[in-house]
Amino acid sequence: MLQVFRAIPFLWELSTLLDWTTTTTALSFFEWLKLEDLYDDMFDVLCRIEHERRTERRPGDKQPWWIKLLIGLGLFILLVTVIWFPLLALMEDAPGNEPNSVRYFGATIAFDGYSPVYDTWLSTDDMTVVIDDKIFELMRHRYAFLSKDDQHNMQIMNMTFTSGDVWSITAPALESLVTRLERKAPTRMTFQFTFRRDLPKDVSDRLMRATLYLSLR
Repeated sequence: MLQVFRAIPFLWELSTLLDWTTTTTALSFFEWLKLEDLYDDMFDVLCRIEHERRTERRPGDKQPWWIKLLIGLGLFILLVTVIWFPLLALMEDAPGNEPNSVRYFGATIAFDGYSPVYDTWLSTDDMTVVIDDKIFELMRHRYAFLSKDDQHNMQIMNMTFTSGDVWSITAPALESLVTRLERKAPTRMTFQFTFRRDLPKDVSDRLMRATLYLSLR
């Protein structure tokens, strides 16, 4: 019981602090700690000697196999369960362990103040989820930040060269844009990419947008 009592974090220290507070003594707190620690060690040795006397165990005798099995294997299983099992459970249930593929992809290119020049959208059928090993090795050679584990989390978006919609710009607006470009007036081009993937049910917005601005001079 003493070993269990001392094994509980800070319980022995708190008990010793209360004993020192409520006992009339000339010792300082740290001296009292040393005295209590010495008393506990002597009591532990006394209990061990009494246990060996009752079990008729002589110095040098081997430990019984059932004690080694009970204490050694039992503590090993307990430590593995307490320390490693929660980590393994979290690793298995982590959302990042399973690829969360993009279900929808959209791309829009437009000049600021004008209707989009290019507009396309892709569904799952237009995306390559499984990337060939040779293609991935070429990508790793070109992009050094990629690792082997990224192969199962990558997708290839097969975008078309032409827009999915006709450029709906009026003649005056087109003339104004051409004039701005010919005069090399500051003009900004916007590239917007939209991704949709499966998110937790409590997340209302399942779209992720990335916008890139390019200034033309």
